[in-house]
Order: sequence, then C-alpha cells, then structure tokens
Amino acid sequence: MNGLVNRLDTKRLLIALKTCLALVLGFAITLQLDWKPAFMAITIVVLQADALGVTLKKGLLYIAGTLGGAIAGVAMVGLFAHDRGLFILGMALLTGYGVYRMQGSRYPYAWLIFIVTSALIGWLPAQAPGSAFELAVMRASTVCLGVIVVFSVHGILWPFNAGKMFERQLQQCIEGCRDLLLFARQAAAGEAPDAETVKQAAAAQVRMVTALRRMLLRGAATEEQRSHRRRTPDIFVLSCKRWKSSWKNSLETLRVRVTGLRWLVKRMCMPCRRQACLPRPVTR
Repeated sequence: MNGLVNRLDTKRLLIALKTCLALVLGFAITLQLDWKPAFMAITIVVLQADALGVTLKKGLLYIAGTLGGAIAGVAMVGLFAHDRGLFILGMALLTGYGVYRMQGSRYPYAWLIFIVTSALIGWLPAQAPGSAFELAVMRASTVCLGVIVVFSVHGILWPFNAGKMFERQLQQCIEGCRDLLLFARQAAAGEAPDAETVKQAAAAQVRMVTALRRMLLRGAATEEQRSHRRRTPDIFVLSCKRWKSSWKNSLETLRVRVTGLRWLVKRMCMPCRRQACLPRPVTR
C-alpha cells in the first residue's frame, strides 16, 4: 500500500480530482436547469490539461468551433431540408471546407470542433428538421457551461502555471544531474552506491528530461504560431506586390502584342491603299 501511494503523481492526482469535481458541478447545474448533460460532460473531459493556459486556449477554441458549427449546421438544415440530395451535397461540401481549413489554419482544433458540431447538428435531426435549432441551442449552451465550469475549477483550485512548472521541473532536473554526478564520484572513489537508489534516480531523471522536452516542444510550437501571425501581414504585402508585378508584366505583354497586330494589319492594308491611290482610267 505504501509503495502504491509513493508511486502516485501529485499533479496527475490533483487534475483527476478537479475533473471529478467539475463533472459533479456541471451535472448539478444542468440537471437543475433541465438540460441534457451529455455535451457538457464531454466538454469537461476534453478540456483537461496540465496547465491553466492550455485549458483556457482549448476552451476558447472549443466555444468558437461550437458556435460556428452550430450556425452552419442550422443553415444547412434550413436551406436544404426539403431536398435530400442537395442536403447531402451541401453537408459534404461543408465538411470538405472544414477539413481544408483545418490543415492550413493556425487553430486546427477550432476547425475540428466546427466539423464535429456541424455534423451533429446537420445529420442527427435529419428525420426531424424542426429539432435542429433546439439541438444547436442545447449544444452551444451546455458547451459554454462546461467551459465556464472547467475555467472556474482549474483557476480557483490549485492552478498550474506553465512557467512555474517549467522552472520547477528544470530545478529538479539539475538536482537529479547533481545526484547522478555524486553517484559517479562515489563509484570512481571506490565506494559502491546502492544499485536500487541509482536505478530510481536514473529513471526519475529520464522522466524529468522527457517532461522538459515536451514542454519545450509545446513552447516552440506556440512561438512558431506567434511568429507566423506576425509574418502574415508581410506575406500578404509581398503577395500583393508580386500580383501587381505580374499584372504589369501581363499588361506590357498585351500592349506589345496589340502593337504587333496593328503593325501587321497596317502592312496587310498597304497594297490596298496603294491600289486605291492609283488614277483610275477615264472612260469616254
């Protein structure tokens, strides 16, 4: 029993407890309001993350994708509910558009939720189109409630800041390296360290380095998104300049071709003009 308790990760345990508490609060509120709690429960489970900032970002993207998908799904049902073929074609085109935007967007998670929500709103009430608006309102309301509950629980109870987590893990990594160097010094001096202690320290160091690498990769991805966002106006201006240059080249090429065509027409018409200028014979 003591070994099981020692192997428990405090951070993971707190996140699991906060998830359970958020689910209880969410179910209590939705049942009090007589709402369907399924979408709320899914939202609370999906938004769990090890840092408060990640949860906030995912929650905002979840809300944006849900609202956009709900509006698009209701619009598809309202426009093409009378014709099955047009409805299937419209939903397929909408899904394809969402997949296309998801691949090149800075926020693919929002487009993924957009696709899922539009499919739910569009396909579920296909046999009863009148319930599409009710389903859209229910999903949007419960998702927003779930995001608010997650923000409240994670922000009030033991919030995890990414910067402080990185500093703590870096400090633990340095201390682990120092312990391993101490073991190596003892082995070089002829003192045999405890093999089990060395094994546990090495395993802990590997886990710490893996966690640091994961956090650094996440920070690098975020910085890349920010730099891409800053480069977007420059790329747009450069594209406009290239388009203007190509447009000028096209106009210049068209002008040269028109000039050549006019010269050719003039050369073809010169014999006719000469013949017209000759004196006509006088008939008596």
